Amino acid sequence: MARPKLFDRDEALQAAIRAFRNTGFAGTSTDDLLNAMGISRQSLYDTFGDKRALYLEALRQYNADSLSRSLRALHAAPSPREGLEALLMEFVSRATENGHCLGVSSIGEFGRGDDDICALNDTSGHVLTTAIRQAVEAGHASGQIPKSVSPKATAVFILTLLSGLKVLARGGASQNDLRDAVRVGLNSLG
Repeated sequence: MARPKLFDRDEALQAAIRAFRNTGFAGTSTDDLLNAMGISRQSLYDTFGDKRALYLEALRQYNADSLSRSLRALHAAPSPREGLEALLMEFVSRATENGHCLGVSSIGEFGRGDDDICALNDTSGHVLTTAIRQAVEAGHASGQIPKSVSPKATAVFILTLLSGLKVLARGGASQNDLRDAVRVGLNSLG
């Protein structure tokens, strides 16, 4: 008869996310994960598989949570332009509190060399890009964003700005500096 788990799976996964965010895949040993998650080696293997499987699940969960917060901010705003600002400012509000971005770190660590990691990041990027493009198109329709502003180019720009903000935050930039960068970026929308 199997023994019941003596830990909360979701809490353990969140602890793994924090560990991977701080030191990356290569920099986080299995022992580091066991200590952070408060579980035994056998529990790790029985529940999550190996370190790589845990990393993929952590990245999947991190991306889903991050994407959910971003889309909520975008869609809760009273207008498309304010939604784009809310999306960026939502990130700024948590950037200096929660440590490093696992998504950006995974790109920095693996580049395009790991198909599974690329698939996770590409899916999240596609969903966010589509939402941004739709917001710009809605801004065109409402007259808040000039029609000369390309939805596709704006989506790429905002993803680039988000990535840059994440790197700046990791480097110790203040929330004020991050907010200033967002304001300059939003000025490009006319």
